[in-house]
Amino acid sequence: MTVRDNTDQSLNTPEDSTVKNSQADLADQQVAELIKESGQMTAEMTTKLKSVDAIANKTNLLAINASIETIHASMLLGSFEEILAQNMLIQAKLTAKILEFDRSFNNETCIEFAKSTGIEEISITNGDGIVVFSNDINRIDVKLATPAMLELLNKPEQDVVLPSISRGIGGFAFKVIGVTRRDEPGIIQFGSQYVKPEGQMAIDGFGVVAREAKRLADEAKVIAKELASLIFEMKGKTEKLDENAQSIETLSESYRAIKSALSMILNVSKQTNLLGVRAAIEAAHSTNDKMDFDELLNKNMLIQARMMSIILDLEPTIDNDQIVELAEYTGIDEFWISDNQGMVILTNIEGGAGFVYKNEGQTAPYIKLLNNPTLIVTAPPERRALDGNVFKYVAIGRKSTGGFIQVGKASKMYGNSTADGFAVVAKQIKTLAEQSKEITAEMLDMLDLMNQKAAATKEALHVKHSKG
Repeated sequence: MTVRDNTDQSLNTPEDSTVKNSQADLADQQVAELIKESGQMTAEMTTKLKSVDAIANKTNLLAINASIETIHASMLLGSFEEILAQNMLIQAKLTAKILEFDRSFNNETCIEFAKSTGIEEISITNGDGIVVFSNDINRIDVKLATPAMLELLNKPEQDVVLPSISRGIGGFAFKVIGVTRRDEPGIIQFGSQYVKPEGQMAIDGFGVVAREAKRLADEAKVIAKELASLIFEMKGKTEKLDENAQSIETLSESYRAIKSALSMILNVSKQTNLLGVRAAIEAAHSTNDKMDFDELLNKNMLIQARMMSIILDLEPTIDNDQIVELAEYTGIDEFWISDNQGMVILTNIEGGAGFVYKNEGQTAPYIKLLNNPTLIVTAPPERRALDGNVFKYVAIGRKSTGGFIQVGKASKMYGNSTADGFAVVAKQIKTLAEQSKEITAEMLDMLDLMNQKAAATKEALHVKHSKG
């Protein structure tokens, strides 16, 4: 007996229809949610993109300002050599005055003179440019070889400053200047070795960082502009989204394109972050303006004070008019010479004679010299309480008569400006990069989530249409 299956495979049961309708409703719901959430994401990403663009603008401006700062810092270090030359010229001219006052000056005197004052190299010639006095005996009777220096014999009103000569590793350099003698025809040539501030290497390195930061910021702006166009395009596709799986695939393509652009921005942010770290390292290696310049001024101004002490011993009857003339000739800004009670007896500053130094305020450190003339006093550049002008002072005691000799120079407030300024910029670059990374990462997370939802919606539509 044959048993027949009366079930019609082409017919659906009520349960099948329920499942089918449920799947269709789910697909429709997912499409609606995708449209809504994609629209919301578009608005959020547009806002976040504005932040990324603003960060790129800030980084760009920061990089430009950093480049300007590197130029200023480089100019500051460039002035280091200029300040050295100025002080050496003052010393040479003070020496010219000493030669006027001391007619018995000879080579033995010259050697002791250099030793007691701190002069490194000195050569004094006759009218033919042949060295007659020097603290280096190998130079005696040797004619100066530099044509520019020998020109002083024909142009006594000029000063000569030769370009610095590098002396091997370690940043050592040698500076030579020259002036004419006043007592008779001849040349006074000074030489001094110095160490170029190491900060220039850091400044150069920071300049590279600044240029690279600007390049990355410009790159981020270009990508951000492309990204804005992609987001706008995605917005249009979202508005046209329907139950067609192809339209969802098209939207997914937009997600992927935007993700690719965001990945590029994220990569730029990471590079900028590393750049901030590099900038911090360059800042750490940068110059300490205060230390470099203060040491330079201390050394050279003390030489001038010691020379002035010799002049006072050679010419004990010197008066204020002669001090004024001496200051004008040498280029020294201020002389303050006291008696053993701390009262100013000689100065080139009008109305300064009679001023009494007290053991208080800015004059207090110099009072110590009255009791111990072997001490030296060096003060960093500071704003004077008297008139607000910034001056640098050094002083030595007068061993023969008591009192002190103070030399003053108009200055500027050198600080740790280069290193500190670079450190601030480095921190700002790193902070901006981290902000950009954070925002970009958030946008990537949003895209990943929406891409997953689009894939799920596409699958739901596929199920709906395959059972339809």
